[in-house]
Order: sequence, then C-alpha cells, then structure tokens
Amino acid sequence: MNLQIVDTINVSGGPWSDYRWSVPLTDIRNAIRKMAAPQRKPSEIWLPFDVALILAEHPGIQDATRYIDPANLDSLGLPPTLRGLKVGVFEDSGGDVVVGFEDGSACAIRGASPGTLSPAFEGILS
Repeated sequence: MNLQIVDTINVSGGPWSDYRWSVPLTDIRNAIRKMAAPQRKPSEIWLPFDVALILAEHPGIQDATRYIDPANLDSLGLPPTLRGLKVGVFEDSGGDVVVGFEDGSACAIRGASPGTLSPAFEGILS
C-alpha cells in the first residue's frame, strides 16, 4: 500500500527513548484520533528501525505485551499489532513513525526517534 502523509503530530512526552516521560501508546492513539473519520480507518503503523528497537524495550510496550506468548512477538520483541494497527518496520533509522489508513492517507508522529525532531517522512511505503 502506498501512503501519503497528510498530517503530523508531535510526541507528547518526549522522544520514545525517554522511558520516564514518553507515552508512545498515547501518541499512537492521538494520531489515530486526529485523522479518524467514518470513511478513514487506521490499518498500520510503520516504525524506523531505531525507533522499533527503542519501542520494544519501552516499559509501556513491555507492560502491554506481558501476557502475549513470546512466540507471537517479532524478532525485536514487538507484537504483531499496536492499538489494533499492523506493525511494520522499515530499515531506515531516524525518521518519523507513520500511522497508515486504509484510504492511503497517513499521519506522521514527529519526534519519536532519539535526538532532535526529524523531517517528515517523504518517501513512499509499500
């Protein structure tokens, strides 16, 4: 599926590498809420590789996956879905997290990567 970034949000508690203050599941929910409409259903979330590594170790994610059979987690330790979204990891590091919708639109979550804010993801996901 090709995705077109049509909106962005900033993380609410800091980069997801800040395990004390960041709230990735809330940020994902906020991206879904910002773009949700009856004709627009969220379907997937794409993570830069460096963010996926950080997210797998995040206490909020580990708590949410505590009762999932480890055989059902990917090689990084992430579940197949987050907030009902199919999880995908792209090889690039240092980019935005992208929440994709069935209509091909997407919302970028800016600032999830460690370090400073990154430019909005401009590529095509397929």
